[in-house]
Parts: sequence; structure tokens; C-alpha cells
Amino acid sequence: MNRAPFLSVGLLALSLVTPWSTAHAQGELAPVSREVVQPLPSPEVQQLNLSLRRLATSPQDLTAMIDAGNAALKLNDLDAARGFFSRAAEQSPGNSQAKMGLAAVLLRIEQPIEALQLFEEAERAGATLGEVHAERGLAYDLVGLNSQAQQSYRAALAIKPSDDVTRRLALSHAMAGDRANFEAVLRPLLDKRDFAAYRTRAFGLAILGDITDASAIAEAVMPRDLASHMTPYLAYMPRLTRAQQAAAANLGIFPRAAQIGRDDPRVATYAASVNAAVRGADNRLAPQGEPLDKGSSRRSAGRSSSDDRRRRPDRTGSRSSADNGAETSMATSESRLASVAQGQQADSTGARPEISTFNLASTGTQANAPTSQQRQSEARQSIDEAFSGFSEPSSAAEKPAAGAVDIGALKVRREVPPEKPKAKPEPPKHPSRVWVQVATGRDRAALRFDWNRMVKKVPDLLKKYDAHVVRWGQANRLLAGPL
Repeated sequence: MNRAPFLSVGLLALSLVTPWSTAHAQGELAPVSREVVQPLPSPEVQQLNLSLRRLATSPQDLTAMIDAGNAALKLNDLDAARGFFSRAAEQSPGNSQAKMGLAAVLLRIEQPIEALQLFEEAERAGATLGEVHAERGLAYDLVGLNSQAQQSYRAALAIKPSDDVTRRLALSHAMAGDRANFEAVLRPLLDKRDFAAYRTRAFGLAILGDITDASAIAEAVMPRDLASHMTPYLAYMPRLTRAQQAAAANLGIFPRAAQIGRDDPRVATYAASVNAAVRGADNRLAPQGEPLDKGSSRRSAGRSSSDDRRRRPDRTGSRSSADNGAETSMATSESRLASVAQGQQADSTGARPEISTFNLASTGTQANAPTSQQRQSEARQSIDEAFSGFSEPSSAAEKPAAGAVDIGALKVRREVPPEKPKAKPEPPKHPSRVWVQVATGRDRAALRFDWNRMVKKVPDLLKKYDAHVVRWGQANRLLAGPL
């Protein structure tokens, strides 16, 4: 019997079974395929990648630049966003979206004044009003102008409802100290369980001074580790300025410990100028209280008030003279008198007048200007010409007709009430005067030092006046007078 075929089949079976038997003997398991789940990138990352691919093929694609800038802004990559928007603005200087993007970046790096200027340019260039109003409102809050911010937020919400803008409006009311409107604006979002609204409520209550409830909300709706980190910051919210509160609550930017309660001088100056423009010229220029102690010459340990001096309008409509350095504006009394004389000459041509409270006899008058006697003579001639056609009544008395009664000769007895002694009216507590603002600042001791320095510099001008200090927003005004 031929055994070769059976031997071949046996060898084949052995060759197929041996590897499995060996692997099984060594304890190895058969490979198993498993599904790997990889999360997709966020929509912002996808938009940024798509825009970058478009820019790779077309570097001058303006729309791709703006889309990339918006995506980077949402990812909080401010350097990249600023680069994209700057390139777009260079390529198209009048593009409203590029201006809006740059303004949004400036807001997030705490440059709200420059952002407000760009918002105005973007609006003139045709930017969407709802977007402009929403971002401009945040910019106003970041300089402490809560009233203007609330107007912008309401204008944005009238165009397009937005939960984000609603939360910002509620915070603006809290920063202004209006708890009723803060609660009313935020209530609809709380009713629909908006967790971001709970965070807003925590910050708003902390701003209003209710630290206990604010901390309780943070611990209830936030993870324990995050709430424990936020609670100390909530305790500091009442001590911050309005601008710092807006940055902390809206952008998560807290000031350094040394800057708590102290605004950037540029922000304070801008807010004061806007408030003064809204209030007009009447901003309580008349001082109250006793004059500053002119004998004290203590130097302030803090900063000098010269950082935020400026020229402000007074009650009379004249411009107050600020000490811009005090080294140039009041170098000598002669230069001061000359500047006042120039201000009066400018007033005759329609320019804005300067305060004229000093004797100008030594400064001379304008060569071609008419004297007061010439002006009076011209006025008298014009009056004589106007009444030249009228004649004076005759002085001869007319004789009464026969039988007429001369009523002029009758004496009528009239009852005259007894005269009461006239009570002398009390003088007003703060009579209206003309005061001159010479400096502004937050530190009263620094203002006293500046006043003493000015008096020593130009005693002939300032020694005969008293110095007063009045509150002016978060700063003080140093006034000389009354004149």
C-alpha cells in the first residue's frame, strides 16, 4: 500500500497546527481590534485651520485674514489675532471688520481708550451697529463709565438679543451700585439655569459688598477647587475701582496688589473728561470747607498730583489754568500777565477766552483796538441819530378850560401801612465766585505741597489767595480764590 499521500497530508496538517499550539503553549493571546475614539477639534480651531489653509494658497485673502483673526480671538490667542487684524487693516485701511477686530483685541489687553477710538472708526466705516454697541459698552465699563456702557448695551440688545450682553449689562448695574436693576436684568437668565449667569451673580453680589452670598453661589455652582480659588478674589471686589471691577468680572483680569483701588491715570483722565462734557460747565466749582493749611509743607509719601493735571472748564465758561509741570506755566509773573493779555485779545477774535483776573495795565493793549472812550463816543452818536426825529414836550403849562376841575390839585388821603423793619438777608453759605483751578490729584497732601511750591515760585500772583480742595469724581481739584 502506498503511504506517500497520507504522509503528505499529515505533514500539511502538522504545519498548520504547530504555530497555534506553540503560541498557546507560551500563553499568548490572539490579537483583538478595538475602536479608538479621538475628539474632533473645536469649531474655533477648525475655523482657524481652514483660514490658514486659505491663506497658504492666497496670502492676500482679506476675508481669510479676518476669519483667522476672529478664530484666534475666540481661542484667546491675542498676539495671533492682533497680527491677522493688523495685516487686514494694512491691506484695507477702511475695512470695518479689521477695525472691530483690533478694537476687541485692545479691550482684552486693557487698552479701552484706544479701543473706543477704533469703535468710532469702525462705525463710520459701516460696521454692524449691534456688534459695535456691545463691544463699546464693555469699553465704557473698562474706563468706569457705567452709564454710557448701559446705554450701549441696551442699544445692542434692541438690535439683537444676547445672553452675553445681558450679563454684561447686569454687571454694569452692579458696578454702578444699582442692585435692583442688577437683579431684574439677570433674573431671566437665572430662571433658565444659565450657569454663566450664576457666575455673573456671584461677581455682582461681591461688587455690591455681599461677600457671603457671592461665595455661597461660587461654591454651589463651581467645582470645589475652582470655587476655593475664586473666593479670595470675590472678597477683594468691593475694594477695586469700577474699571478694575469690569476687567475682573468680564475678562478675569485682576490688578496687582499694589494697584488695588487705583486706576490708570490715563483711564481716570479720560473718564473725568467724558463726565465733565456730560455735566457741562457747572460741575460744582465753588469750594466748600476751610482753606488748605498754607503753612504745612509736608511731602506726600505717595505720588505727585502732576501726573493727571489738565485744563478744565469752570463755571464762567473760561478755561482754568493748570500747572503743566509748574516749571514753564508760571515761570515769572510777567509771563503770566502776558498770557492773560493774549487770551483777552483772542477773545475779541472769537477764540476761547482765558481767565482775566489780574491787572493788565502794564501789558499794553492791541495797537489797532479802539479805546473805551472811542467806543462810548460811537455809541452816543448812534443813539442821537436814532432819536433825532423826536422833540421834547413844551414846558409851558396849559390853562384848564372854564369850569374844569384840576385833579392835579386834589389831595387824596391814602392809607399807608406802617413800615416794617427790613430783615437783613443772611449771606449765602457759598456765594458765587470765580475760582481758578491750578492742579488736580487724588492725594490732598500732595496738593498742599504743590500749592506751597507754586506760592514760593510766584508769590506776587498767588500769595494773596486761599487754596481750596473740592471732590471731583475719584480725584480732587485744587482751586485758588475767590477772585
